[in-house]
Amino acid sequence: LFPVPSSGGGGGGGGERGFRGANPFVRAGSHGLEPPSVYHKRSNEQTLIIPLLETPSAILNIEAIMQVEGLKVVAFGPFDLSVAMGYDGVRTEEVEEALMKGVSTAIKHGIRPMLPVLDASEESTASTLHRWQEKGVQLF
Repeated sequence: LFPVPSSGGGGGGGGERGFRGANPFVRAGSHGLEPPSVYHKRSNEQTLIIPLLETPSAILNIEAIMQVEGLKVVAFGPFDLSVAMGYDGVRTEEVEEALMKGVSTAIKHGIRPMLPVLDASEESTASTLHRWQEKGVQLF
């Protein structure tokens, strides 16, 4: 929606790692008590990319997505995936299979999968949580 400014330097304003705010006078930049170059370097080193995968095309292209340099975590959106698959938010067997394909592919590539587990009741939430933990998911 917005044009992305380009900067040739390694600061916070843009470059190969994407665009974000560069203002060092914020809490993360110690309110300007450290040089902007120190803040920018640390921010660039601590950037974490977490894509949200919630479409059939994302699951179809999961192997390619797992090749993104620096990717450490990938999130899945079960409800939106279900809607995108035509199941109106219901976790059908097909939706669960798609989620499992995503989760197992992430784990195979050493990338930590993340899933929401809020269900209709405390008991079903606990059951869903344990089921995904058994499949290797650790981030919820």
